[in-house]
Amino acid sequence: MIRTFPVAICCLLMLSGLTTAQHRQMHEGFWIGFGLGVGMNLTDQPDDDPLIGGSGYFRVGGTVNQRVKLGAEAFGWAREQHDDVITHGNVMVIAMLFPRDNSGLFLKGGFGIAGVTRAAVEGDSSEIRAEGGLGTTAGLGFDVSLGRQLSLTPNINWVFQLIDAENDPVHTNSTFVFTLGLTWN
Repeated sequence: MIRTFPVAICCLLMLSGLTTAQHRQMHEGFWIGFGLGVGMNLTDQPDDDPLIGGSGYFRVGGTVNQRVKLGAEAFGWAREQHDDVITHGNVMVIAMLFPRDNSGLFLKGGFGIAGVTRAAVEGDSSEIRAEGGLGTTAGLGFDVSLGRQLSLTPNINWVFQLIDAENDPVHTNSTFVFTLGLTWN
């Protein structure tokens, strides 16, 4: 998955050039978006096997100008491992910066709160352990115009969490995520 990162960035940059020539991307007013995809936990890797799971996001916000969108994002990642279900999530304030006017290519950054849960199911009993802390994200994406107000939005994100755990005073968690979403402007 790490090797696909440069390939994915090149694809996003090529899409930037192709769609800019076809449609002028307009950023204005209220926007909302959601997406689903796959993510790889880079921190918790027993036996050097990456933990790959499903991920998703929900975003909402407003447009400052043609180069800046501000909003909030809820992000989640989940995986079933043995008899446990592991989830990571962040709720963040985000900024999306478009390097060129009317372009679909954007850089995204944000910070907020983070949570990690582990639900263990053994026989008839279950145990849920939840921990919280701070979270941040950095990413790259592209709004591919499907019409005047609708865009297909591929995203590549790195999500970082600093968790205050019972057993470990400071635990960090890092996840690399690729999602495909829809955005309404």
